[in-house]
Amino acid sequence: MKKILSVLMIVGALAFVSCDNSAEEAKKKAEDSVKVADSLAKVQADEKAKADEAAAKLKADSAAKADSAAKKGGKPADAKKADAKAGDAKAGDAKKAEPAKPAADAKKTEAKK
Repeated sequence: MKKILSVLMIVGALAFVSCDNSAEEAKKKAEDSVKVADSLAKVQADEKAKADEAAAKLKADSAAKADSAAKKGGKPADAKKADAKAGDAKAGDAKKAEPAKPAADAKKTEAKK
């Protein structure tokens, strides 16, 4: 009986110690997860700030190019590209209006003369 009682006491003590340890580990894991979440949020905020800064710089550069082009009296590069595309479209319309004559028809016309 003494052996059974001592074994039960040892098992009880081990159970008590192991349960207490898991509570401390759970608390530590929760703190670690909070730290990880905070560091991830900081990294995301830094990346967003860099992206916003790059976008603002790009916008400022575009505005500066447009201003310098306006001061020179020329059109901005984007407007020149748009005009070139419109000119290409007009030239394409003219080609569509006049169908090309086949070479055989041209030879027949010359032979009749």
